[in-house]
Amino acid sequence: MKMHWVKEHGRVLAACDEEIIGKTFKEEELTLTINEAFYKGRLVTSEELVELLSIHSNINLAGKQTIKTAEQKRMIKKVIKVEGVPYAVVFKI
Repeated sequence: MKMHWVKEHGRVLAACDEEIIGKTFKEEELTLTINEAFYKGRLVTSEELVELLSIHSNINLAGKQTIKTAEQKRMIKKVIKVEGVPYAVVFKI
């Protein structure tokens, strides 16, 4: 899990499964790159992730366990898969 500050969007939470950091997945016209500089940060438990998801409004999620945690709490409306790797972006208004 890693936090970023983006001038146009404020705080951005990036979270993914540890084992996919640094990998790129391709399927048809889609490419999903789990960039180490963007995603690699502090390791968190599922409980910590749920807490972080509840307080952030701009969130990037990737990986089976990370997405599963967010889906169990009904925090995601749409998930895409690239080479079987689930990915979602959440914007809370």
